[in-house]
Amino acid sequence: MISAQNAPDSNINLALLSDATITSNVVNGRGTPQEILFNPAIGNYESVTQYNEHGVAYNQNLGLATRGNGLNWQVEWPSSKNINYITFGGTYPNQPQPNTNWTISYYDGSTWITLDQGTGGWINSGIYEWGGESRQPIQATKLLLEIYSDGVHDLISIHLRGRGGISSQVDDSSSTKKACLIQYLPSNGSDTQAPTVPTLSSTGQTETTVDLSWSEATDNVGVVGYKIFKDGILEGTLGNVSTYQVTGLTASTTYSFTATATDAAGNESTSSNAVSVTTDGNSGGSSGNAIWQEANSVASYAGKVQVGGISVPSAYKMAIDGKLIAEEVRVEVSGTWPDYVFEKAYPLLSLKEIQKHIEEKGHLPKMPSAKEVKANGIELGEMNRLLLEKIEELTLYIIQLESEINQLKSKH
Repeated sequence: MISAQNAPDSNINLALLSDATITSNVVNGRGTPQEILFNPAIGNYESVTQYNEHGVAYNQNLGLATRGNGLNWQVEWPSSKNINYITFGGTYPNQPQPNTNWTISYYDGSTWITLDQGTGGWINSGIYEWGGESRQPIQATKLLLEIYSDGVHDLISIHLRGRGGISSQVDDSSSTKKACLIQYLPSNGSDTQAPTVPTLSSTGQTETTVDLSWSEATDNVGVVGYKIFKDGILEGTLGNVSTYQVTGLTASTTYSFTATATDAAGNESTSSNAVSVTTDGNSGGSSGNAIWQEANSVASYAGKVQVGGISVPSAYKMAIDGKLIAEEVRVEVSGTWPDYVFEKAYPLLSLKEIQKHIEEKGHLPKMPSAKEVKANGIELGEMNRLLLEKIEELTLYIIQLESEINQLKSKH
């Protein structure tokens, strides 16, 4: 009755999923880490033992155990789980823990986040309860309970126990709260708000497969999954993931893909942007990361373009081995345009200085040499800027020469 799906279901304890791993740092103590788990599908502990407890031996003293060195209980999953309800059972009454510290935290895939912490309270023979049907779920791959000393009182006989079931020695079925439970409960409200629209893209393709990825959608309660459509037909219904590989495709064929997001209440977002991908041909050519995409009636190509027998340098998007013809080419220039030449503070070289530079370098100042152009080519926008700079400098020289000529004429 335990489902591997992480969908809202009050009959599932996520710690009992087949892919869950339960661990503890206690060795040769009381019970196993699994003994405290309650199975709502059967209305009792998953495995009935004498006391359904787990911890150090009775009256064992851990001293002033610091965080991480007391009792640590953890559940881990290979993929992220949605969680909106957690319970733990505190110690038996004959082993009080009024001064014991505790911290509950979870790992979201990259960071440990503290969910709750305190001193005494539920750990002293009570039941810890967090969340419920109206709680927006957290997403976690690990959930950790740490129990340790407050730094003043020794940690003695520390343990956890199941609650709400019947062990071979204790009938606790009258307890309305059950523990230990880790669940994703269905919402008790009327949620009609659909998730936001994911943005779909492709990261590569082969002759028979296409790899898709998308940005995570958001929702007022929580996104629980995604649907992938191929040419308008449902291809797959997924959990809360962000990648998917479409298989069984035909070589040299163009497909259109879209995606939608769904939430716990069954609300579904509108379709994402359409991504058009052509699978590789049967020639065995390598798959690439470049694909056609369409959004808002605008088609775009993500990746590099190679025309002819030439490779695309790492810093460039396109390379053409041959000639290119166009009616007009516009170059956006982000730098300063050479109007600065006409400013009074511009350091205009004398003709004698220019002559010396030409004799030494073989080209005008600031201009690339023939060797540099052969090795690196020219940048169209930058070269036009340099040429205009030289034209404006030449204009200033002509104005200076005209002034000198007029002065000579006035003397004769």
